[in-house]
Amino acid sequence: MSYTLGIYTLGCKVNQYESEAIAEKASKMGAFHITSKQFQLLQEQSES
Repeated sequence: MSYTLGIYTLGCKVNQYESEAIAEKASKMGAFHITSKQFQLLQEQSES
């Protein structure tokens, strides 16, 4: 089973590091990481 993961990071370098670590672990579990822009586009498509 695969799934899509979007991570929205606010704040300092520590938050960015933690988000990258989460994305890496999720990727190893089969998740597909998307950017915030890609997430917005998916939301817009699902609303129409």
